[in-house]
Formats: sequence, structure tokens, C-alpha cells
Amino acid sequence: MVFSILSLSVSLVIWSIPAVIIITFSYHTYILLIGSSETYNTPRIYSTFPIVCAYILTFLWTAALAVSVAFTSLMLSGIIEVGNEDKVKFWMPIVAGSSLVEAAIMFYIAIQSHREKKQIHYRNKWRWRIDLTGGSPTAWSISKKNYI
Repeated sequence: MVFSILSLSVSLVIWSIPAVIIITFSYHTYILLIGSSETYNTPRIYSTFPIVCAYILTFLWTAALAVSVAFTSLMLSGIIEVGNEDKVKFWMPIVAGSSLVEAAIMFYIAIQSHREKKQIHYRNKWRWRIDLTGGSPTAWSISKKNYI
């Protein structure tokens, strides 16, 4: 976040990077709070909402990467003139690199969370369930059609 704040004098489009940082911080805080209050097999940890948010954050970080790379290349080629060029020309490549790293991290988190969700749902699908209503004797039976 410090890197992107130092380069905010370039353009208003760069303000998208701190916004993505704040959203990412909120996402990580949410995951930490849920993860510390639930057990591993709880389906709430690997529900659809956090996984979709991780994919959206991956997209947002990729957009932040595109913005930072575009501005860095325009600055270094001399097309865009900035007031304090030395600082901005130094920090913008660092912002671009950190955006790339964060996009890769969020993509990895999204993929791993999706895999864990599939494994937990598959494990829960084949877990032995006791029917308290007395309807079926086992949870393993395949439903058969009754021909009358």
C-alpha cells in the first residue's frame, strides 16, 4: 500500500490500486475471522462466497497490474510527464511487481479453496448418516423405482 500511495501523483486511475488493497485486506480479515472460529470441515469456510470473492480479487489485481504496467511503460517512454519523476519512475515498477505477485497469490488462494471445497463436499457426500426419522435403513442405498 505504501508503494502505491507514493505514486498517486501520476493519475487518478492509480487510485484503483489502493482500493483493491483495501478490499483485499477486508477479504483476508474475513477469512482469518471465519477460519479461527470454525473447524476445518465446516462448509462455511469453503462456501461459494469467499471463493467467488477470491476470483474477483484475482481479476481486480490483474487490472491493477495492467494499470501499473501501462503507466510505467508510458512514463519510462516519455509519453506521460509527471512532476516528481524520480520518485514515481522508481516506485511504479515496484507497484507493478507487487500487483503481479498479489494477483498470483489470490489466484492460488482461489484455486486451492475451490479444491478444498470439492474435497469436503465429496467427503461429506459419502459420510455415513443416521436417519433419525426412520425412513431408510442406510444412507448408502441407491434409490430404486417401485413398479406397481
